[in-house]
Amino acid sequence: MLKNKETGEEYLASRLLTKEELENPDNTGKYNYEKYLSNFNVKVSTLLVGFDPDVQKKLLVKINKKGELVKGMFTQEQLELKNFDFDSVDESMHLGANEVLYWNSYGYDPRKIWDGFKTFEEHPIYYDVYEHALKYLNDKLKEKNSNKVVKAVDDEYVEGDMILIKNKEIFDIGLFNGTYVEIIRENVQIPKSEEELERERIHNEKIAKLKSQYAMDDMTNESFVEAMGKRRKYFLEFKKKFKVKEIKDLEFDEFMENIELVGMLDQFAKNEEEKDEDEDYGDIGYDD
Repeated sequence: MLKNKETGEEYLASRLLTKEELENPDNTGKYNYEKYLSNFNVKVSTLLVGFDPDVQKKLLVKINKKGELVKGMFTQEQLELKNFDFDSVDESMHLGANEVLYWNSYGYDPRKIWDGFKTFEEHPIYYDVYEHALKYLNDKLKEKNSNKVVKAVDDEYVEGDMILIKNKEIFDIGLFNGTYVEIIRENVQIPKSEEELERERIHNEKIAKLKSQYAMDDMTNESFVEAMGKRRKYFLEFKKKFKVKEIKDLEFDEFMENIELVGMLDQFAKNEEEKDEDEDYGDIGYDD
C-alpha cells in the first residue's frame, strides 16, 4: 500500500491482470513517467560533475506534486563544463567513497576489471571479507568430501555452478541454471575473520571516543554514524550558504566543538532534507 502525502489516501501499487487484459496488445496501462524520469535522473546524475554545484541541483527536469514539469533556466556561462572534482591526474585515479562502498557491499573484485586504480587510506576495499567467506564455504565442502565448489560472483560459471552472492552484510548461495542465478540458500552464517574482528574492535573504540567527545554517549553506534554522516554531508553546503567570518576557516572537528553551531547545522540539514522530500514525486498516486 502507498499513501498520497497530500490527501493521506491509501491505494494499491499494483493489481492482478485478467487473461483478457494480458492478451490485449492495446492494453498498455498508465505509463508511470514520474518513476522513469526519476530513474533516468539517478542514472545520469554522475554526468553532472562538470557543472557548477549550484547548477547540478537544478539541471535535471523534475515533476512537482501537480504533475507539472519543472525546468530551470540557465545562462551560457552556467552551462560551461568545468573541473570541480579533481586537482590532479593522480587524484582522479582514486576510487570515490561510493565506488568503494559498492565493491565492499557486493563482493565483486575491481582488480579483475582494470589496473591502475588507487584507493584513499580512509576508504579501503576489504577484499579479505569476501575471500574469507568463499574459502570458509569451500573448506566446509572439502570436509564433507564433496567435489562441489562455490565460485566467486565475478568468476566464469556454467550451468550447475554454485555462486556466493554478497548483499552488504548478508551472504546467499546461488545456483546458475544456465539462464540466471537462482538463490538456493539464504543468509548463510559465516564467522568473521580475525582481520575483520580486529577492524570491528578498532572501529567501535573510535566510535566510543567520538561519542564521548561530542557528548552523544546515549546514542547507538548506528545512530551516531548516521548523524555524523548527515552532518558531514551538509557541512560544506552550510559554510557556503552562511558566509560567516567566524566559521569560514573552521574544519569539521573544530566546528563540532561549538554546540550552538552544531544545532544550526542540524537545523540546516533538516530543512534541506524536507526540501528534497517536498520535491519528491516518486510516491504520488500512480500505478507501478
